[in-house]
Amino acid sequence: MPGKLQQRRGHRDHLRRETFLGLDVAAPPVNLFRPGILLALRIAERFGAVAVAGCMLVTVDLSSVHRYGVGARFYDVLSGERLVYRTGRVAAIELLALGAGDRVLDVGCGTGLSLPLLVDAVGPDGRIVGVDASSEMLERARRRVVRNRWEHVDLVRGAAGDVARLAAGPFDAALFTYSLAIVDDWRRAWRQTLTLVRPGGRIAVVDTALPIGGWRILAPVARLAMFTGGVHASRQVWRMVAADTVETTHRVLNGGHVHVAVGSVVANDSRPSGTVPDPRDQR
Repeated sequence: MPGKLQQRRGHRDHLRRETFLGLDVAAPPVNLFRPGILLALRIAERFGAVAVAGCMLVTVDLSSVHRYGVGARFYDVLSGERLVYRTGRVAAIELLALGAGDRVLDVGCGTGLSLPLLVDAVGPDGRIVGVDASSEMLERARRRVVRNRWEHVDLVRGAAGDVARLAAGPFDAALFTYSLAIVDDWRRAWRQTLTLVRPGGRIAVVDTALPIGGWRILAPVARLAMFTGGVHASRQVWRMVAADTVETTHRVLNGGHVHVAVGSVVANDSRPSGTVPDPRDQR
């Protein structure tokens, strides 16, 4: 029996050492539409997270920062941005109602997928600050900035929970696009970001949930994508907007898979009591 267990562990370690497109693979690429999809899901749950790349399943390391660091090179292609997630990004930035010259904070900016939309919204007189914990993801964002010669975009590396130390407010708007549900100290990140937005400014949260209604047929794919990204779906982070801001708007897109919530920030002394201040934020 010990021999068989050791053999299984050795096989598992061998799987973990396999690579595909530079990612750690815990199972051979599997066609998403083959009958073996359930087996692939179980393999994924056993050995690691799963990335959906077209019709391929690729497993990667489970740690959040490492996951995005390893996958940074292929993130824009593999993330499903064009097919699924761009709609939420566009909706959030439209609802922020940005104007020329506005200062915007992008928390968890990743490879900078929101930057083109933000640059267009604030114009050359505006200022955009992007914060991300992954140096590899941020490097992709920097290349995007240099390539487009955006001199009014600043990128800072650091944890979202330390955003108050990393970015100097006040900002006219802030946004979390597919980031608040994956960061470790998410409540702290939210509270600190609120303090950086001026009273009357806007804040947006875009994140994911499992699809509902007739879209449930796509739930396995959505679950894979969320598992890959390290999304903590139980947080339902968009609810923070309704709890802590006013004049809120909540849109549900793509069959319930994408949630967009936007609200106006009020002064600290008149803020709704949706979240309790964390003493650590006063350090």
